[in-house]
Amino acid sequence: MYPYFTDKEELKIAVINDFLDSLTEQIKEELQGISGKEALRIYGRKLHELLLIQPRLTRLAFGGIDYSQKEEARNHFKDLVELLESLIEPFTKNDVDVINRARLYRAVIFGYAQNELWGLFKLALVPAQTSFEFTLEEAIATITA
Repeated sequence: MYPYFTDKEELKIAVINDFLDSLTEQIKEELQGISGKEALRIYGRKLHELLLIQPRLTRLAFGGIDYSQKEEARNHFKDLVELLESLIEPFTKNDVDVINRARLYRAVIFGYAQNELWGLFKLALVPAQTSFEFTLEEAIATITA
């Protein structure tokens, strides 16, 4: 490993960058030719699915580093965020609106994924996926209003 990476932290950043790029590319593939509310649905569902499929990478990428200290990783995460912002932009009036609505949407997706990965919905009366779909639709309604 050390011929390619100077230390464990550099390896961790490389793994995170690859994971972030994979998320972005897979979502872009799903979105080809789709826009509007349906594009927001696809983005949300696909990102949620991908986060749950690889729990260790998800925990590493979204709990294992401080993005404010790791510019390279921040740039890879920025690609994922900018994709979402491009979907939200047609429904907004200004840049601040785009940022706030994108943060709301990301909070729903990442919040559900994190709670599911922690097992917090396992004993719930309503299945996690049912609640996620309901909340996703509520967020889309708010974002596109």
